[in-house]
Amino acid sequence: MTDRSYHNADAIQAFITLALNEDIGDGDITTLSCFNNDAIGVANCYVKENCTLAGVSLAVAICKCVDQALQVNFSHVDGDVIEYAPVCIGQITGKLSSILQAERLLLNSMQRMSGIATVTKQFVELAKGTNIAIYDTRKTTPNFRLPEKWSVVIGGGVNHRFGLDDQILIKDNHIKQPEEFYKP
Repeated sequence: MTDRSYHNADAIQAFITLALNEDIGDGDITTLSCFNNDAIGVANCYVKENCTLAGVSLAVAICKCVDQALQVNFSHVDGDVIEYAPVCIGQITGKLSSILQAERLLLNSMQRMSGIATVTKQFVELAKGTNIAIYDTRKTTPNFRLPEKWSVVIGGGVNHRFGLDDQILIKDNHIKQPEEFYKP
């Protein structure tokens, strides 16, 4: 079985590489047209709504993948509960071209992950004091399974299966007779 978990640096790197290749392709022609490639700047990272923060560790990895020279400083960590939004949670300093190339993947990842972690934490809180654990499924967004499952754990939930190859789960589809699949 392939280790696809968020503890696996190779899996995280593969996710980032695939996403950056999809977004940047052969280069960010708009940024290259608008900025001197050596221009330096600062990006402030804001949380605009109260949430359970998730994706900070991934954001750092994204920045380092785009440009090792980027200075990434967050004042919060994955799992922190943000109760007084809007609030600046960090800064990224370095080449503007690098910051802009990392921006979309970083924002999309943190927004989606924080949303999942926030909802998971709400369910975990509701289940507190019971014997109920909040599990995820493998019904995730294509190519975004690793961050989505990571978010569940940040929110206090439990991962179930990462893929069809790591646990058996027999459902009604597996016990139906073949002719039942083709009923009009």
